[in-house]
Amino acid sequence: MERTFPESVFFAKSRKCLARILNSVACAKPEVGYIQGMNFIGAVLLFHCGESLAFHLFIRLLDKYGISDVFLMPEMNGLEQHNREISRLLQIEMPDLFFHFIEKGVSLHLFTTEWIISLFLNCIPIELTSLYLDLFFDIGWPVFYLICIEVLRHYKPSLLLMNEASDIVG
Repeated sequence: MERTFPESVFFAKSRKCLARILNSVACAKPEVGYIQGMNFIGAVLLFHCGESLAFHLFIRLLDKYGISDVFLMPEMNGLEQHNREISRLLQIEMPDLFFHFIEKGVSLHLFTTEWIISLFLNCIPIELTSLYLDLFFDIGWPVFYLICIEVLRHYKPSLLLMNEASDIVG
């Protein structure tokens, strides 16, 4: 958990609370347990609403929004489903980038898996996560997909200039 927002003074003081949230989630949902990436979800919820509510919102994310399907081992069917949807949307929205990745042997999963597992919360400045979570709780996965596509659109000009898979992924 030391890698969860290491620069934040708030989290330096709140690691025990975060550990309790994650342990409680793992106990409440033993079929899910704990997967790396859940720490960012728990941390952002803790940052915005305190320990008890963070736990309850985390459980709601697992149950109502299908996040548990992302974490369920060994298949992680939800992870694969969301990766397929992002790939489908990229092919529609930016076919040139989609085919560039294929041509260079770059699997989109190399980008999107971490995004999905952390719900993008490890990438968004913590000050903006309340807006994002409000949208996610209201709309669900479509807002997540929109952000994925827009991030790729932002980096598209640079990505299209890269000819080596290691440069694209790096």
